[in-house]
Amino acid sequence: LEAAWPLQFLRLGLLGGGGGAGGGGSLYGATDVESQPLQIRGLSKAWSLVASASQSTSSPAVNNTIRLVFMSDVPLTANPVTLVYVTGFSGALATDGALAIQDENNQPHGAFTASWRSSLRQLVLTVTPQDTAPGRNYTVQLTVTNPSVPQGSASLTIESSGGVVIQRSAVASAAGASAPLLVDGPRLAGLSIRRSNSNKAYPGAQDFLVFTFMPTARLVPQAGQRLSGGLTGLGGMGPGSGTIKGTNPG
Repeated sequence: LEAAWPLQFLRLGLLGGGGGAGGGGSLYGATDVESQPLQIRGLSKAWSLVASASQSTSSPAVNNTIRLVFMSDVPLTANPVTLVYVTGFSGALATDGALAIQDENNQPHGAFTASWRSSLRQLVLTVTPQDTAPGRNYTVQLTVTNPSVPQGSASLTIESSGGVVIQRSAVASAAGASAPLLVDGPRLAGLSIRRSNSNKAYPGAQDFLVFTFMPTARLVPQAGQRLSGGLTGLGGMGPGSGTIKGTNPG
């Protein structure tokens, strides 16, 4: 191999021309040891990707915006192309292939394009059209659908390959309900009660009560059955047990 491709030639391929990110055939921060045949970048120099993630909702079976913020301590190159892999979106649903992503201002992203791999629950970011800036935070927002059953938060990892290789590391997770892909069990949220006619506020009068609530999951009865729920604490209501008819104003 050395007879056909002298080490001096390999060194020129790594170190020559430009001396910086994206400059004339050189690779950012290349060292002499990286000119060795089959040496893999990212092992001899411990570059890093630091990332955190959060979500917009913990409700089941609804669209959820995942917000990923990350930075690298070296430029991620557009040529040769660098791919950033974020893996571990457990339970998340999205369509395979190209995926729309937004920046921190909810605008189409200008530093990356994205694709989704359902089999791996993985987001793939392609650096384009130019190198990223080292030490700068980049925000990527993507929309997925939460699973319909409750689950704990996802354990995401991030890494890169191609032009710049950075070994896999854990993505920091937001706390509480903002933890990425933490999904609560179905519940009735926002319950409130009021009387529709304040003129009926005297003893023994008939009254009409309005209950308002929002289910966090679809309520779908099985064939031949119906869903039921209970509301307790309505002390003083008469005449006794029985059926209460209700209407849906919306």
